[in-house]
Amino acid sequence: MCCALVVSLVLWLQASKNATEAAKAQQDAEDSQQEAVTALARIEEEKERALSATELAREAERRADSTRILAEQSAGEARLQRIRAIENQTVAEATKLQALALADTALQERNRAQDQQQRAEISERETNRLLTEAQIQVDINQADARATWAFSRVQDYPQQALDSALDAAEVFYQHQSLPLLQRNLLYQTLLIWWQRQHPRYRKSVLGYDVVEIQERANQLLITSANGVGLVRLSPGNADMGRYAPVQGVQGQVGGAHWVTSNQALVWTERGALYRVTPPAYGPLKAEPYPQPVAAPGSFRVMAAHATSLAAFTGQELSLYRYTPDSLQTLGTVPLAVRPETHHVLLQAESGGLRIYVLSRSGELSIWSLPVGTGQAKWEDGFRLDLKGHWPCILAVHPAGRSMALGLDHEISLLDLKSGTVELFSGHKGVITDLAFTQSSRGLQLASTSRDNTVRLWPLYRHSGTLSPYWIEEPLVIKTENHWINTVTFLNNDQLMLIGGTGGLLRWVPTQTRWLTDKLTLLK
Repeated sequence: MCCALVVSLVLWLQASKNATEAAKAQQDAEDSQQEAVTALARIEEEKERALSATELAREAERRADSTRILAEQSAGEARLQRIRAIENQTVAEATKLQALALADTALQERNRAQDQQQRAEISERETNRLLTEAQIQVDINQADARATWAFSRVQDYPQQALDSALDAAEVFYQHQSLPLLQRNLLYQTLLIWWQRQHPRYRKSVLGYDVVEIQERANQLLITSANGVGLVRLSPGNADMGRYAPVQGVQGQVGGAHWVTSNQALVWTERGALYRVTPPAYGPLKAEPYPQPVAAPGSFRVMAAHATSLAAFTGQELSLYRYTPDSLQTLGTVPLAVRPETHHVLLQAESGGLRIYVLSRSGELSIWSLPVGTGQAKWEDGFRLDLKGHWPCILAVHPAGRSMALGLDHEISLLDLKSGTVELFSGHKGVITDLAFTQSSRGLQLASTSRDNTVRLWPLYRHSGTLSPYWIEEPLVIKTENHWINTVTFLNNDQLMLIGGTGGLLRWVPTQTRWLTDKLTLLK
């Protein structure tokens, strides 16, 4: 019975459990069914959403198609516009090219017109130039005839000759053309008239030959065959006063030199030195130099420049600085005294002296004496053989670039830098003196000779060297019965003063223009 109860209980419990499990399974089935329903609903929703998305996609595609169609239409319109723009640009370029062609044609036409105008103007100018030159030539020919007539009649008809010469000169100056021949004819005509009207520009030094002239502060120191004298000049007009001989010099005068504006040094052939201080009034007296020199005859002054002296003392050439009371030794030139030593010339240069030594045998050497060295040096081995010409006259350009040598009847112009030598001649007698103008305006060289003439040579610079202008003739000034021994330039090179035999002392204007200006004022 108990077993049956137990079995029954077990079976009941098993049945309850099964019932419970069946209920649970049914509940799970219901839940699964519900989930399936929910899932199906979700699927339907998703299906609806998918259908909506498809509709949206189709709508988007339709819109994209519309947009593409619109874009294609816009692209077509853009292509059309671009084609039209290209067509417009082509038309514009064609128009531009046509305009450029028209402009080029117009420019060519304008250039041709300008060229024709220029040719016409050139032709007109050339015609005017030829007419002007023809008229100028007529004027010059007429002036040439007047100048020739004036030169031929100046002795017989001086006033008419002067008027004719001045008229001719004015034409020449106006046209800046002075024929070479007329340069001398005009000058000679005007000079003759000038000398007739200005006798004060001549002077005689007591009949003694004038050897050398030096000017300082409107005073002329004149060395003649009979001694030394002084002539005062009137400032401004260069009138020459009375010739006053220097008194008190014992022995034959060898030379004289201005050392200050109012003091001169005079030396004799035997070596004695004298100081001369021109007084305002009274006789002109010399006083012995305070410092005694070497033994008589052994001291011989050869050259002087400013306050420097060169003198032979025994067996050498010594250089001195002059002071009012003593001679200060500067140095010596290692040159033995030789009887043929003919000429010594001093020239100051920056830092010392330059010494030119010319012998009678025609040998020229140049030496330099720097300040404080005491002995001169042979300059670059310079030595020139003048082939035995004697006598030889030497002049040096103021700047030391060139020198002129008088060799018998010829003049040699030597450029010291390049070594070039040019010869020019014209004198008929032995050359006695040479002098360069001092100013930079129109460098000229004056030469005097025993043919009674002084010649004024124009010098020009070609390729850095000085040379005479061979085509242009020098001015020639003649004196009657007087050899000319010396020449010097004064009054800013507008006047020359020449001295010669028989006491000749004469002013000579150096410029034709200066003569015409002065004589025009006197008409």
